[in-house]
Amino acid sequence: MKSRKSLTAFTLITLISLSNSSWAGTDESLIAVAQKAIDESGFTAQQSIKKVQQLYPGVVYQYELDDDDDEYFHEVKLIDTDADEKIKITLSIEDGEVLSEQRDSLFSWFSWLPWVSKNKNIARVKQLLDSENSLLSAINSIQLEQNSILLDVELEQKQGVLFFEIDSFGIDGEKEWLIDANSNTLIPVFQR
Repeated sequence: MKSRKSLTAFTLITLISLSNSSWAGTDESLIAVAQKAIDESGFTAQQSIKKVQQLYPGVVYQYELDDDDDEYFHEVKLIDTDADEKIKITLSIEDGEVLSEQRDSLFSWFSWLPWVSKNKNIARVKQLLDSENSLLSAINSIQLEQNSILLDVELEQKQGVLFFEIDSFGIDGEKEWLIDANSNTLIPVFQR
């Protein structure tokens, strides 16, 4: 009975982790189309992050190349600790135009209740502020190959280590990097 519960928990955790990325299991041809659109426009993930940093105060903690009805766009999330806001900005991959902006308060009237979930990203961003690194510096440290496309970058913390998880797709398929947010160094990812 105990092994059945362990197997069920393991299966559930595996399914959750595999479904975490919106690009997981995506047809490579769809990624190729997104890459072509970005190549033609010249408006990369890095440029979208730079634009958001110029237009909005706060710390960028997540980037995602996203699609809706076969329309691709850059999605950048940041936290402005001074204004107590979480901001999600959607930019066109064709020209970098800001398509939408969604602002949410970091705290609500119910935040003091013990059963209300606390936003872990706030603590992570505050820790990142203490370092001299950023999501953009983490991307630059991996030296992305010429024919590669960034799919997702997210600030994470596990076992007390603050790091960026970067997913890209290129000639060799999908790759994952972990970059220590404090030292801006690569954390080795072992393949099975």
